[in-house]
Amino acid sequence: MEITLRTEVETLIKKYRKENTSSPNGVLADYLTSSLKAFDKVLDYHHELIEKNTPAKASESTADSVTLTTLDEAVAYLLPRFEGMEKYMGKSEEEFTAFCHSELSGGIGMKIQRELKLWVVESPLHQYFLRKHNLLHLDEMSDLIIRGVYQKFNRSN
Repeated sequence: MEITLRTEVETLIKKYRKENTSSPNGVLADYLTSSLKAFDKVLDYHHELIEKNTPAKASESTADSVTLTTLDEAVAYLLPRFEGMEKYMGKSEEEFTAFCHSELSGGIGMKIQRELKLWVVESPLHQYFLRKHNLLHLDEMSDLIIRGVYQKFNRSN
């Protein structure tokens, strides 16, 4: 749309420039030229805002600009978020992981998948799970992370 509008205004400027600059059309051409310059500035600013507010590619960053590349890093990153869940950590590892994947927990497993961008094949963490653990499915990846959180929490307490 911006290209079409720009082309139309430029065409009008050329048409009106053919006339004397003191004629009404010449004055209009001057006005359109200055308007076009202002339009360009607005577009530049708009594009800057878009660039600033566009999320980085998942391959560049994950988890709030923290690049996680291993299971241990993911567990360490997420462990503080499990504070206050001691009553669930007291259960068996199987019960805890089932709870985390259920709707009862609010979908912790899916939140982990989204936050760590496990669905992005190019991400370092996704590549780690493929290479090191031969895991292809996001549920398997988040399950391994949840188990790691459980094990680390129970070792430290």
